[in-house]
Order: sequence, then structure tokens, then C-alpha cells
Amino acid sequence: MSSFDKDVQVAEKIERAWGDFVLNHYPVSEVEYSQGKVPGWDLKLRNYNGAAKFHEVKWDNSSAAPWVDHRENQREATGNLFIEYRNPRSGKPSGIMATCSDWWVYIVKEAYDLVELHEVHRYKAKAYIIKADQLKQFVSSGNLRSVPTVRDTRNGRVNAEGWLLPVHTLKSSDIVCYEEDFTTYIRALFSSTL
Repeated sequence: MSSFDKDVQVAEKIERAWGDFVLNHYPVSEVEYSQGKVPGWDLKLRNYNGAAKFHEVKWDNSSAAPWVDHRENQREATGNLFIEYRNPRSGKPSGIMATCSDWWVYIVKEAYDLVELHEVHRYKAKAYIIKADQLKQFVSSGNLRSVPTVRDTRNGRVNAEGWLLPVHTLKSSDIVCYEEDFTTYIRALFSSTL
């Protein structure tokens, strides 16, 4: 299994955990999961009046913690969130530029040392909740560096282009609507080996 496929499995678990989190902390009565079948959103959340809001959930394993790349090289924390905006193979917008979500959620792993996901007692996780339109406007009008990324998959290689958004810039901006401690939910997910 490729590192990309493993990341997809982890992302799906984190999306489910985010659904549990919002059910427990916000006035939400129902959560529906896209499960990759519907592009542009991961969760559809309904409040008690029936109104729906869509969330895109991203797992970040490298901006605030040492990490291992798909070639098994250990890397230091990047300090940046990768905000995908374009698929260069199709030439079409993707990620933030193609989303129909109302909210963009980054779940960020925070650690000083290199730790595996199942070593949950050694790291924390924070959720940054941002209005998708505000994030789109912020990243597309700023002076952020654009980089290509290439990942391994079972079918070859996946390409994406994205902006590098420094985490400290995000934290000091007014686009983060909420910050939540997500550690308990991560610990419940990954307390056993994947």
C-alpha cells in the first residue's frame, strides 16, 4: 500500500472523529459523510432546524511536528500548511479553489519529536476552523509561495499544486474563527497500532 493510500485511510478516520466532535460540541443534529464520493466536501452537518453546512477536513502531519516523507526520509516540521489549489495534470482548480464547503478544518499534529500516530500520549492535535471563502480569499490574494507536490500511489503518481501558508501567519490572522483542542479525539482514534 502506498503512503498516499495510507494517508487516505487516516484522513477518513479523522473525518469521522471530526463528525463526532461537532456532534458533541456544536448544535448539530446529523452528520453525513461524503467518503470521497462527492467532491468539494467531506461532511454535511445539519443543525436542529435542518439547515446544512459543509466541512472540508484536512489532516496536517508535518507543519508542527517532525515527519517522514513518502521516501522514508525524516523531516523537520515545515511550519507551513499546504493549501491545494490546482491539479496540474487536468489544469483544473482543486482543493480550496474547487470546494463547495462552508468551513475548512485543519487538524494539526503538534509534537517536538518524531512520533507515530499510535504514540498518542506523545503529541497533541489542534483544530483550526476557518470559513472556506475567507481562506480562499486570503491565500489567493497573499504573497504565498506556490509549490508542486508529487506523491506515490498504487496507480503511479498524483500531482497537486498548493500554496504554503505559514502556521504563524494563520494564527495571527483574523480568518481562524475557532481553535479547538482535538487531542482527546485523536487519542481515541489512534491508541492502537494502525
